[in-house]
Amino acid sequence: MILFDLKKAETILKKGDYSNRFIFNYFLVHSLILTFAFFVISQDYNSWLLFLDFSTGFLITLLGLIYLYNLNEKGDKNSFLDRYFVLGLIISTRVLLLLLIPLVAFVFLDELLFDFNIDTKGFWFHYTLTFVSTLLIYILLGRSFKRVANVKV
Repeated sequence: MILFDLKKAETILKKGDYSNRFIFNYFLVHSLILTFAFFVISQDYNSWLLFLDFSTGFLITLLGLIYLYNLNEKGDKNSFLDRYFVLGLIISTRVLLLLLIPLVAFVFLDELLFDFNIDTKGFWFHYTLTFVSTLLIYILLGRSFKRVANVKV
C-alpha cells in the first residue's frame, strides 16, 4: 500500500497495473476512517453551528466529487472509483501531515510560551481548519486526476 508516493500511485493507476486487492486496501482504510470520523464529530456545538459545518462539508464534497468525475470523463474515462480511493487517501494523508505539523507547533507555542488568544478548541477554529483542508484535498485531487486521466486543458 502506497501512502506517500503520489507519483508512483499515479503511474500505477495510469498503466492500470494493479489488482482488486490493491484497490480494496484503500477502500478499507477509507471506510474505517469514515467510521471513526462519525464517532469523533463533536456534539458540543449548537444545532446551527453543526448544520453550518455539515452543510459546508456536504457541499464541498458534492461539488468536489462532481468536478473529479467530470475531469475523469474529459480524460480517458477509466476507473473513477479506483482513482478516487487511491489518490484520495494519499492526498488526504499528505494534507493531514502538512496541516498537523504546524498546528501542533502553533498549539504548543500558544499553550506554553505565548498567549495568542485563539480558541483552538472552539467551533470557528475547527470549522476553518476543516473547510481549508477539505477544499485543499479536492484541489490537489483535481490536479492528480488531470495527470492520471490525461485530461487536456
